[in-house]
Amino acid sequence: MPSAKPSGRQEPREQTSKLPGRHQHHDEALATIEESLYRAQLDYYDLYLVHWPNPSKGLYVEALRALIEACRRGFVRSIGVCNFLPAHLEKLMSETGVALCVNQVELHPYFPQAEQRAFNKAHGIVTDPGARSDAQTTCSRIQ
Repeated sequence: MPSAKPSGRQEPREQTSKLPGRHQHHDEALATIEESLYRAQLDYYDLYLVHWPNPSKGLYVEALRALIEACRRGFVRSIGVCNFLPAHLEKLMSETGVALCVNQVELHPYFPQAEQRAFNKAHGIVTDPGARSDAQTTCSRIQ
């Protein structure tokens, strides 16, 4: 698999991508991020999300650890998740010690997700139906 080769430039708009559920093993997740950067001809992503917890596989903590490593390597600036319930988020935070920026969830008048939004707000996580990266940067807090 090709490794990411910096293009020497970054697009002026913010770039977001997601890690598919089938690539949640640590090394595979890192390779997926690098390949995605290479194909997009980017130096880094502004926001990278674990697409969903894929609970039947139980690898979402491993996937987040890969995103933390991607932050350390400079491949991504902020990390978040999609469709994670409070129990998933609590497990991530307790096992990694990392506060997430964003939880992208389905949100509309017929599905307001009040409990999910309250949990996210209490933990400083932006609830976002469109994965805007208007949240504070996570990677600057990762040592």
